[in-house]
Amino acid sequence: MLELSGVTKLYTPTTGVKNICVSIPCGQIVAFVGLNGAGKSTLFNIVGRVLKADSGTCTFEGSPLDSMRISEVGFLPESMYLLEDFTPLQMVRFMNTMKEFDAAETEIDALLCRFGIDTYGNKKIKKLSQGMRKRVELVCALLGDPKLLILDEPLNSLDIQGVLAFKDMLKDFKARGAVVLLSSHILDFLDTTVDQVVFLKHGEIVEICSDLSERVEDLYRKHIL
Repeated sequence: MLELSGVTKLYTPTTGVKNICVSIPCGQIVAFVGLNGAGKSTLFNIVGRVLKADSGTCTFEGSPLDSMRISEVGFLPESMYLLEDFTPLQMVRFMNTMKEFDAAETEIDALLCRFGIDTYGNKKIKKLSQGMRKRVELVCALLGDPKLLILDEPLNSLDIQGVLAFKDMLKDFKARGAVVLLSSHILDFLDTTVDQVVFLKHGEIVEICSDLSERVEDLYRKHIL
């Protein structure tokens, strides 16, 4: 279980996140939804161990997040830095080494194939379309077998093939018992994908919805607009 208790990070008195409290069981996919500036990326950067919270605690299976091995956390920030002169294959191998995943070449090849990047494996990233670059970013985040997966706007620039491959991967991670956090402005996608939706407004949780019998769009209109 991922537990966030009183997590606060303020840049000014009115920007950042304030007193975030949520518990997410293993094997659940949870979406964090809100307007731009609601605090989603700040919160994800804290859980992804890029930022330190001013106060509050973050634990996974009872231990502080800081105690997790780097290979146990998959993190896709809103904007991932890719090495432009690398090929997708080189980039994924580089991440495999840097994050100490020890993923076998067969796993890397399977992920590239699953996201349709295998035929672009030797083309430099700087020559790829935005959609293909996003697929490379996703493969880098999904590599290995992370117990905690944090995905900030993963659908941006993805075409239908990429979205379907991503949706299938989410099902796999859910079946493995991972905790998956994601944010997206594409609310229809969330209707058939997530177990809970956490609505953020002005850096605070305004509602946590685990009954998704209503469309996420209707819930959004009710709790955010």
